[in-house]
Amino acid sequence: MKLDSTNRWLTSAASIGILAGIFFLAYEFQQNTVATRLEAASNFNASFSELEWFIAGNPEFAELLEKGREGGILPPLTS
Repeated sequence: MKLDSTNRWLTSAASIGILAGIFFLAYEFQQNTVATRLEAASNFNASFSELEWFIAGNPEFAELLEKGREGGILPPLTS
């Protein structure tokens, strides 16, 4: 009788542990998703910044972009 009771308690504890593990994995997955999205946004901003510095430091390229916009090839700049 005592062995049966111990077996039930161990089975219940194992089930609770499995559920806790599943919740922990779901939480970690959500945190990883948030971190990945933030990293992607940061990389996009860094790339855009590099492009802006390239345009600012290269007047010939800036002039080429302006001609492209005037000719209707590129969309106009918006402020």
